[in-house]
Amino acid sequence: MNVLKLSLALFMCWSVGNGFAQQADYSQAEKFRKVGDAVGSLRVQPNFLKDSDKFWYTYKTGDGTKYYFVDPAKRMKDYLFENEHLAKELTKITTKPYN
Repeated sequence: MNVLKLSLALFMCWSVGNGFAQQADYSQAEKFRKVGDAVGSLRVQPNFLKDSDKFWYTYKTGDGTKYYFVDPAKRMKDYLFENEHLAKELTKITTKPYN
């Protein structure tokens, strides 16, 4: 009977301690998620133009999303469009503010 009580007590201590460890892990993960939002993304997925080696991709930073166009044959990378200029032009056309 004492072995059963001891086993039950040890199991309860283990399960309570295990629960606290998981909660601490989630709080640490949340800190890193917020840092990732501020810094940006390391993920780049190319979107190739049909029958070409040229492609465009997006890159997220703390300042927003940037769009790039790449021509490997010319060894050229440039903005696909300027975000601020596009927002101004869209505002003119639709009369709704864009930022």
